[in-house]
Amino acid sequence: MNPDRLLLIADLIPPGPEALERFDVGAQVEAITRLGFSAQHIEVTDVTVGEAGIAFFDSKHARLNRRDLLKEYRKHHGRRGSWDIVYFNVHWLSGELMPLHPEWFQRDGRGGIIPIPYGSGGYSCINSPFRDWAMEMIREIGMYGVKGIFLDGPVFSPKGCYCDACRAGFKGQHGLEYAPEQMKDPLVFHKVLTFKQESIARFVRDVRKSLKSVNPDAVLYMNGLPLGPGTCGRDNRRVAPWQDALLAEGGFLSGDLRDLPVWKPAATAKWLETQAEGKPTIVAVAGRHGPWNRYLLPAAETWIAYALSVANGAHVWYGIYDANRDDPRMNTVREINRLLSAHSDCLAQTASVARVALVWSLKNANFYQTTAEQLDFVEGKAVLEHRMKSDARRAFNGWFEVLSRSHRLFDVIDDHCLERGGLSRYELVILPNVACMGEKECRSIRDYVAEGGNVIATYDTALWDAWGRPRETHPLKEVFGISETEGAEYLRCDHVALEPSPLTGGIDQSLIPAPHLHIKVVPAPGARAHMHFRKKQPSSYCDLPPKTDHPFLLKNRFGKGTALLFTGNIDAMYETYRFPEHGRLMRNAVDGLSRRDVRMDEESTSLIVNVREKGNRRILHLVNCPHDVGRPIERVKELRDVKISVHTGRRPRSIRTIRGECDLSFSYAEGWVSFQVPEVREYEAAVIDLPGKGDERGSDR
Repeated sequence: MNPDRLLLIADLIPPGPEALERFDVGAQVEAITRLGFSAQHIEVTDVTVGEAGIAFFDSKHARLNRRDLLKEYRKHHGRRGSWDIVYFNVHWLSGELMPLHPEWFQRDGRGGIIPIPYGSGGYSCINSPFRDWAMEMIREIGMYGVKGIFLDGPVFSPKGCYCDACRAGFKGQHGLEYAPEQMKDPLVFHKVLTFKQESIARFVRDVRKSLKSVNPDAVLYMNGLPLGPGTCGRDNRRVAPWQDALLAEGGFLSGDLRDLPVWKPAATAKWLETQAEGKPTIVAVAGRHGPWNRYLLPAAETWIAYALSVANGAHVWYGIYDANRDDPRMNTVREINRLLSAHSDCLAQTASVARVALVWSLKNANFYQTTAEQLDFVEGKAVLEHRMKSDARRAFNGWFEVLSRSHRLFDVIDDHCLERGGLSRYELVILPNVACMGEKECRSIRDYVAEGGNVIATYDTALWDAWGRPRETHPLKEVFGISETEGAEYLRCDHVALEPSPLTGGIDQSLIPAPHLHIKVVPAPGARAHMHFRKKQPSSYCDLPPKTDHPFLLKNRFGKGTALLFTGNIDAMYETYRFPEHGRLMRNAVDGLSRRDVRMDEESTSLIVNVREKGNRRILHLVNCPHDVGRPIERVKELRDVKISVHTGRRPRSIRTIRGECDLSFSYAEGWVSFQVPEVREYEAAVIDLPGKGDERGSDR
């Protein structure tokens, strides 16, 4: 699967089984074509209340066989040249199957069936005989010649699985039993989680083998892990070898959107691109506002979700209910699809040019602590267990917000990148409270900085091992310039006094709020301490206590590179309170350790910018994401005459916008091209056409 053009996938959730008997497949496929989609996820089993074993194709393994919808879908998509990709549910079983196949269901520690949060039914267990049934069904579907299969799941409930098959499989592998009360032991928890991850990887591997045996050209991909804890057993790295693309639900919006970052699709696309390692990525965008699934999102939210996905190199899946396909709001979807399709040659198969990397650590999410957004396969979590630990999710979000709103280009990388040491392409790596780090990761960071790389870290980064156990000494103390650490401290209402330096530029407050948590660090000789914490205030109304010897910031030269440590959880603090001084300190730190590739008016914070490359073209994406309005966003304020400078190193041949269809005049000096975009509504992109690198007439000399 390596389409030269953007893959725009529709999923129009069909009605229940009785209505499907009368369903007009041709009209649906015609509607999808009219809306500008190039592919469709089609449902040919009944999943209205979970997988019930009712097949709408010719199957020897279904509980009930109904009308052959798959044959009809094949005919209509074949006529139009669009892709038919079959949706197959491998995580949710209907309650109707409980008396027929009780052994298929995941079990909790007491042996009870684990209910799924959708309202009825339970989780299917891929280590049970359900596995064999699913393989046969997928094989039958593949024999129709479909373009591919999408697996919704597989997944394990965090409460399981304690079924006979899982218990036997784990004991055969490790020689011991496991029980719920043992999950607090990091070693046992790690073994059980690894068993789940390996089970899912084996299942996807075997599905691929079964599918390819009858349909060698069919593609296969699953509903992957977005940024969040992977205690459900999903790990994109483990299953990537057996997939033709990576997909995750980065555009699913639900609940109170005021608590959800508008840039969620961008973060998902960046994360998937790192893990896909060259394979296509797909961000799933739900056009509805969950859990009110028949309520469509406003036009601005739809534009933003689409644009942030494509701006970060992803294809797009868009899902609503079939009953909503003729809603007037779908005119927005048609407009977006037509724009993207018309310019697919410069939007598909692009590559990142970022020189800054922001780390999202799956180890941290699994073995430290993090809040979590409620998703289909991830349990929501708003309350943290340990007061002296920070929040991994808020720390990451704080940095993502600062980088995005200050127009920095950056990638999102994972702990796998740290482990294997592939960091040399980056000038700066940011570790947002990456507390859990293994020995390989620590060694990689040490080597990276010694060889000239720069690092920014916060709070208790690396003070816990890969399994979430506290370390006695800091493994990166030479890198950060630490003589010793004297424990952590919680500060409720304290302040830090600013000191003049490039790191505090642009801040006019003499005192700023101290982060709630900080590590009491004693600097090593040669390390440069900036600002210092004060002794803890006994009340919020008392006089300011004297300063301590514990720095707020520690900057250290190590080998050829520089490491900067915010000793407090400034990033999680910024995500929570949005103190502008915290954001400015973070931004100044990044500016001091990496070069910019885009220059814009500092006040244009509603614009999220990205630049990607394809051949001799640079594509500048501008996504208008206001952060000072409520959500869902009904409309955005159009921006006029946006002035931008982009570092290209060569004088462009031309610059043209894709939505405004306007050729732009520009100036060029010292590697920078400067121009003005007349109008940015929700989204605009400018294609910068450069001469070949060997063309000396176009190079900066």
